Amino acid sequence: MRVIDFSSNLPGPYATLLLAQLGADVVKVEPPGGDPARAFPRLFAAVNQGKTSECLDLKSEAGRARGRELVRDAAVVVEGWRPGVAARLGLGYGDVRGEYPDSVYVSISGYGQTGDRAGAPGHDVNYQAEAGILAVDPTHVPAVPVLPVADMASGLFAAFAACAALFAVARGQGGRFIDVSMTDVALTWTLPRLDLADGGDVFTRTPHYGVYACSDGRALALGIVHEQHFWRGFCQVVGLDDLAGATYEQRCDDPRLRAVVADAVAGWPRDELLARLQAADVPASAVRMPWEAVGAEAFAHRGTVHRTAGTATIGHPAQYTPGGGGAAGPLAAAPAAQR
Repeated sequence: MRVIDFSSNLPGPYATLLLAQLGADVVKVEPPGGDPARAFPRLFAAVNQGKTSECLDLKSEAGRARGRELVRDAAVVVEGWRPGVAARLGLGYGDVRGEYPDSVYVSISGYGQTGDRAGAPGHDVNYQAEAGILAVDPTHVPAVPVLPVADMASGLFAAFAACAALFAVARGQGGRFIDVSMTDVALTWTLPRLDLADGGDVFTRTPHYGVYACSDGRALALGIVHEQHFWRGFCQVVGLDDLAGATYEQRCDDPRLRAVVADAVAGWPRDELLARLQAADVPASAVRMPWEAVGAEAFAHRGTVHRTAGTATIGHPAQYTPGGGGAAGPLAAAPAAQR
């Protein structure tokens, strides 16, 4: 089915990438000069693979007319403008639904189409800040996030919502308007930190769960939670046998234990400790740099990463069996810039 994507940068294009990976025919509509994300060639290539592109000046009547023509046979329309812009261009949900009542129309914006922040400007760091993702310690200024969580999460949610709406269309229930607020989506991803919302603490008091430095300066992630057998195995490997019997509650209530774990890990080179912990069936992992992760054999084996002419491309993360549906496989390259 055809998807017309009027969005730019990351959230909307990521949503339509996911739909392309499931077999959709995605037409990317770019303004004169192209999607601003073209300034980041690797990112643009990754998030726009498998799409075709048209360059339209939607400020001109000819451009708007072509835009209206494109949405005629679209199962899904995606836009990422501020609220009200699509309607001013004659490409809002009301315009599309009037002629095509089965259309699924997805609007992705920073704060949604309604509310006191609707229409306010922003980018990922703003949405993470307002959703409570950035801050961990109220006494420290947090660092700029490594990943654009609000961008990626809202793109994923938009694709998920579009698929749900298409299912409703297939059942004869008509099209849908989907209002995706990036800040709302980011807030829903704070569910694991609800204890913090009530004034409690979660991960900072779990010494068995964290990232620790090894003797060679490399980092190791330890992912033990309530599992007593994992904790016992860890203690046996690092020589903390006297603490192997500490229960989950005792571990969480001992403020000194994190330093004890840190000291124990710091006495080992990372790869040696990692090998011993993994042999003991303890959930421990090397903290990989991005290029190390992309080059890992496990991702190549599963097809999550594939290489074309030596360049790594990240693909669809789920596998579907038996055949006849699901991921469409490696996609064609992103569309070239148009003049």
